[in-house]
Amino acid sequence: FAISGSHVVVLAGIVIVGLMALNISRTRWFYALGPIMILFTAATGMEPSAVRACIMALVYWGAVPLKRRPDIFSALGLAAILILAWDPSDLANLGFILSFTTVLGLAILFEPLSQRIMPPPRDPLALPGPIPAWIRARDACLKLVVSSLAAWLVSAPLTAYYFNTFSPVALAGNLIAIPLAFMIMLTGCLSLLAGVLWLWPAMVLNHANAVFSDLLAWSMRWFAALPGGHWEVASVPVWLIAIYFVFIGLLARKLVVKMS
Repeated sequence: FAISGSHVVVLAGIVIVGLMALNISRTRWFYALGPIMILFTAATGMEPSAVRACIMALVYWGAVPLKRRPDIFSALGLAAILILAWDPSDLANLGFILSFTTVLGLAILFEPLSQRIMPPPRDPLALPGPIPAWIRARDACLKLVVSSLAAWLVSAPLTAYYFNTFSPVALAGNLIAIPLAFMIMLTGCLSLLAGVLWLWPAMVLNHANAVFSDLLAWSMRWFAALPGGHWEVASVPVWLIAIYFVFIGLLARKLVVKMS
């Protein structure tokens, strides 16, 4: 399995959940997240996509202790500037292009798509009390659908351009791959923590990790073998891709205006 930016994001989410469970103030999250993100990125070989995600996470969460409002667009822009200042040739790197385009697409499209796909939030005054588990599960699944759709919409033309492949099956594949990747990261982190105290639970978690890894590999092979799930396409002209992204941007802007 290739270490990618998504693994860094998943690890950050796991750490944040742990910090929230310990009732640690948000203003101090950066001091725990920073070293863990850097250590993970370095230990996994400083893969370019992981480095990019690590820098974005550090910039985003570093705004809080500086008493600035975290902003995904500012974090994305500053991360790009830092990376290109270190190595300007990264501007032509396929990983750089795909990573930043996908994250930018998620930042632009997630909210307007959520407003169209997800049900309106529950009125706490109309229905007091805790939110039922099935509603939380439904919302989590719908957010996963929205994220997968947003990422696919911005990455599909680039995949067609660079790899001459169009993969509509990726929409469904992400709904399986993302939760399994999360469980792989979660069991791996818990195994490391448990192994410090007692090897037996660490071994159990390692076996669970292997099961999730096998499930991920099997499911991706199954999706790849689906008839019509992906097909070869001719090279897409750059001008057509530019028009497509302009259209996506205008559509997102129109949806945001309507919501406001």
